[in-house]
This record gives sequence, C-alpha cells and structure tokens, in this order.
Amino acid sequence: MGKSNQSTQEINSQAQNPLGTAPVGGLIAKFAIPAIISMLVNALYNIVDQIFIGQGVGMLGNAATNIAFPVTTISTAAALLLGIGGASNYNLEMGAGKEHKASEIAGSALTTLVITGVSVAAIILLFLHPLHFQLPFLSSLHR
Repeated sequence: MGKSNQSTQEINSQAQNPLGTAPVGGLIAKFAIPAIISMLVNALYNIVDQIFIGQGVGMLGNAATNIAFPVTTISTAAALLLGIGGASNYNLEMGAGKEHKASEIAGSALTTLVITGVSVAAIILLFLHPLHFQLPFLSSLHR
C-alpha cells in the first residue's frame, strides 16, 4: 500500500509540474510566447508614450525621457536580478528545511537591493550637474 501511494504521489507531482517530463519544444512555446508578447506590448507602450510626449511636450520632453530610459532599465534589471535571485535561493533553502539560512538569504538580498538603489541614486546625483552642462537641451529646461 505504501509503494502504491508513493507512485500515485509521483504521478500527481509530474502531472502538476511537467518541467521534468514534457518535451522541450512544447515547454518553450508555453513559457516563451507569453514573455515575447509581454516584451512586444512593452515596446509598443514605449513607442506610443514617445508619440504622446512629443505631441504634448515637444522635443525637450522626448529628450528627457530618452535620457531617463537607460536609468530606468538599469534599475529594473538590478531589481529583477536581486529579487528573483534572492527569492529563488530563499525558496530552495526553505524547501530544504533550512529556515535560518533562508532568512539570511532574504536579508542579504534586501540589503543588497537597498545598497544598489542608493548607489545608483548617488551616481545619478553625482553626474547630474556635469551632464546638465554637457547637454544643451537640459540647460534650456531651467529658464
């Protein structure tokens, strides 16, 4: 009875989590296509956003958003890197029953995220004034 119950649990586990048994092509389609659609929607949003900013604010608005876009991308990438990486390691340790180690990982991830955010903000503030005088359109914003 014990082996039968264990086999049933393994079959149910495989049915719920097909990552180890399903064909790779089907898995790629299942997970990559929604990600690609998400990226296309994001790109379309950015294009439409630039059109509206250009019509409403003008060339200076487009310039300002194009200057800020890489900073936004870098900040988002750092947040995703640390958030997803920390969450993955946290979940692995919790699954192994190592709650203290998982707590340390979560604390380290959060601390690193805060330090990274403060560092990016400090770098931006450090170079904001020199950048202001290097780019002529920025000086026209402060009339």
